[in-house]
Amino acid sequence: MKIEDLENKKKITKSPKFKVRLTALIILIVLLFGFGVYLLIDYFNLDSLQKVWSDLGFDENEVIDEYEVIDEYEVIDEYETEPEAVSLDEVEFLGGDIEVIEKDNEVVDILLIGVDNRDSEKFTGRSDVLMVLRIDKSSGEIKLASFMRDTLVAIEGHNKNRINTAYRFGSTDLIYLTMEQNYGIAPDYYMVVNFFGMEDIIDAMDGVDIELQSKELYFMNLNIDEVNALDRSGKVSHVKSSGLQHLNGRQAVAYMRIRKLGGDAERVGRQQTVLNALFDKATSLSVGRLPYLIEALSQYVRTDIPLTKMISIGASIIDMDSSALKKFTYPQDYKSRNYKDMAIILPVNLEEEILKLKDFLEN
Repeated sequence: MKIEDLENKKKITKSPKFKVRLTALIILIVLLFGFGVYLLIDYFNLDSLQKVWSDLGFDENEVIDEYEVIDEYEVIDEYETEPEAVSLDEVEFLGGDIEVIEKDNEVVDILLIGVDNRDSEKFTGRSDVLMVLRIDKSSGEIKLASFMRDTLVAIEGHNKNRINTAYRFGSTDLIYLTMEQNYGIAPDYYMVVNFFGMEDIIDAMDGVDIELQSKELYFMNLNIDEVNALDRSGKVSHVKSSGLQHLNGRQAVAYMRIRKLGGDAERVGRQQTVLNALFDKATSLSVGRLPYLIEALSQYVRTDIPLTKMISIGASIIDMDSSALKKFTYPQDYKSRNYKDMAIILPVNLEEEILKLKDFLEN
């Protein structure tokens, strides 16, 4: 069916715009499986979406490094603002045996994993983005807990390491176990997004408007150059000015990947900034752009959530406003230290931080 015909289908909505009251991250879920399912059934061949439930491609023979001390994104420059990266105290680790946080049958926890794999068809590697999306269908609450990727945790069979290595070492089985042992969270389902594919997802939504700081431009443009060198099909220009800028997919991803300004905490903040901007776009997304978005999502998203369950989740949150989303970042109070030559972060008080996380999820 042609896009013009799709737009003219009046039974889609009475409004000329596809109004979606969803949070930015739920765009990745509901537009593809929830509210979008109605459109998919009517206008698309669902067989083409079977790859969404396909294998993640994990191969344990490819896992070689127990401790990773090299960050391919690190650049020393006058804008360096992480003094802890120069000389840190060696620390002993305490933790790894946390009681599981209870929840009722109406609560669904989805582990959202973002990998930065240069192969767009692979869903393995370090989890540069790690979040838990909790949906309470009875209360209508949506909670998003983000976990800093450099947090030191106990990983079964791999001693202690950054949380972002657990998924690389053992795919979803190991990251599930790691989340349960270190945070008391037992995810129900997973959703993996190849972060490299975020470029196409953002382009499918016609870009985002982001307020840029002048000090961010240098590192952002370095990231653009890196991807331009890998992708010979087309280069993307630098962003030359700070202030409010309209970013295309590659530029927005380059912004999200900045880590040398403010460390992991500000990187998480940049990711949330872009996702919030995507929400703003989604609330007035035209029907004509929906096929492009669905195609991008189906190419770069993998999940184990059954289709029927996804429809149920989508139906329960379709009318929620973005104000319903509650956010939390773990840990909130932390210190930067060195562990086996790795720059890591630790909670100032592990017990207090776990209690904060538990309180956030339960109340």
